[in-house]
Amino acid sequence: MDVRVRANPDSLPSLERLLSYRIPVPAGGAIPLSELVIEERKQSLGNIRHYNFRRAITLEADLRSGGMDTVQANAFLLERWK
Repeated sequence: MDVRVRANPDSLPSLERLLSYRIPVPAGGAIPLSELVIEERKQSLGNIRHYNFRRAITLEADLRSGGMDTVQANAFLLERWK
């Protein structure tokens, strides 16, 4: 499962401290978060849009009067997207 975390740098002393946070396990005891994740640091987009918890993009258009309506435009986009 991919999980991305974006934190205010002032809210955590370090990423290492976050990764050392211990997670309880069903068998008892706890293990550090670092044993459950693969850490990867990258630059990313400032904003990722979601719809129903899935990544989404927004397409916008100006429809001409007498042209296709929004229902037809959505059907057209869905067919072309495939």
